[in-house]
Amino acid sequence: MNWYLTNLLIVIIIGLLSLLFRSEDTRRKFFLYGSFIQLFLFLSLRATDVGIDLPNYFYFYDKCNQVGWNTIFSYRYEPLYIIYTKLIANFINNKQIFLVITAFLSLMGPLYIIKKYSKNYFLSIFLFITFQFFTYDFYLLRQVIAMSILLLSLKYVEEKKFVKFAIMVGIATCFHTSAFLFVIVYWLSKLEIDSKKLLIITGCMIGILLFGDRIINLVLNIVYQHYVGSTGEEGGYFYFIVLLFVFLITTLLKKAFLRQQKTNQIWYNILILAMFIQLFAIKKPIISRATIYYSIALIIVLPNVIKCIKDKNLRMLINLLVCVGFFLFYLTRLGNENIYMTYHFFWQ
Repeated sequence: MNWYLTNLLIVIIIGLLSLLFRSEDTRRKFFLYGSFIQLFLFLSLRATDVGIDLPNYFYFYDKCNQVGWNTIFSYRYEPLYIIYTKLIANFINNKQIFLVITAFLSLMGPLYIIKKYSKNYFLSIFLFITFQFFTYDFYLLRQVIAMSILLLSLKYVEEKKFVKFAIMVGIATCFHTSAFLFVIVYWLSKLEIDSKKLLIITGCMIGILLFGDRIINLVLNIVYQHYVGSTGEEGGYFYFIVLLFVFLITTLLKKAFLRQQKTNQIWYNILILAMFIQLFAIKKPIISRATIYYSIALIIVLPNVIKCIKDKNLRMLINLLVCVGFFLFYLTRLGNENIYMTYHFFWQ
């Protein structure tokens, strides 16, 4: 049995069950919390070897039990992740509980943004699973905790409280260094994109395609030498095309999209930033891991822009086509054993 598909099927069933409620608000809450409980359980109940990077994380976890506080900070991990792991290892000393706590922390951010900003909970969660954001929770432990914190920090971008936002970004950076770049979202969120800026964006993208490899090697040498020469997930062009397609559709419906809610401007600009970073990932696949901080905007932007379509029948058709398209993509990725290790429960 393919448990990854079963997980998706259960989420769809929860969506169908939510239709039994008369109140739209009740339907939305039932589906949102029901599906996230399912995702939490699916992450938490997996065996400790289900996740391509878990051996490295658990090697460090074991070290946390073997060495003292004065030595543990000599390891290459970020300070808050070191403290987080050592506290769990020393006081609980159960790898399964470590996965449970990490699962909860990694899902808090996505749950928050979908509840607060999405106009279509079902499509947002469907995209969260099928476009592989949920998959990262299985093996990019430090990074998904950092991403969750960054998503929670968007509240302070909306409220224009830079100090609180910067503190949240700082906390996220202490779980994964790559999170520090997210600070630019505060200023980019205020930027209104007009035709002139679109031309500048196009020019910059061409420049990245020509010189992106040189730029990213320079940045990695300065910021994170550990990843110089590393590889990452393939499919950089495809991810960029998806982001570009969503960006173009959103730009065509931009007026209605921005009128829908003020915060859509923030998500629109984050999506543009995701395209820029994904272009670097074409040159250096490991950068695709940094793209997730920004490309997750897709799970808000796409459902919201589809909601802007006035024709109800056309809107339903597009929702269906999007679900079918991303489901087929998900099927193709499930065969990648470097990402989707055979799922089994911790008691098996």
